[in-house]
Amino acid sequence: ILGLSMPLDIFYKASECTLEDFETFWENGSLLEDGTRLPDPIDLYITKMNTGRERDGGDLNFLETLIKKRFSERLPKCNAVEARKLFERYADPQLLDQALENPDAAVREYALEQLRIFEAEGDPFSRDILADWDAKRII
Repeated sequence: ILGLSMPLDIFYKASECTLEDFETFWENGSLLEDGTRLPDPIDLYITKMNTGRERDGGDLNFLETLIKKRFSERLPKCNAVEARKLFERYADPQLLDQALENPDAAVREYALEQLRIFEAEGDPFSRDILADWDAKRII
């Protein structure tokens, strides 16, 4: 919808999610002062995945950067419950590596478990992170 102070996207069915997902998206969203509800960056990322639209590529890169920045700020100091909630929504080897710096042993162990899963699926970044982790523990 054009003509507003900013473009507004309205869609019938988003990719990668079901109609039932929208209730969760609503709950995860942020309410602005004017009553507008913005989707959480992770939920918005999900709706733009695999659309096949070239114009979504830039949005996906921006959203991924935003998500990683937010997670990077929380992971070094969050508790195990929060870390698990974060990683249930989004995880990649780089963020899991950052979680290994958390002083909470439960957070580190959860990150290691996830890295092992990624490694078993053939992810070379996780393999390298785990090798570095093992080398640090030997020294």
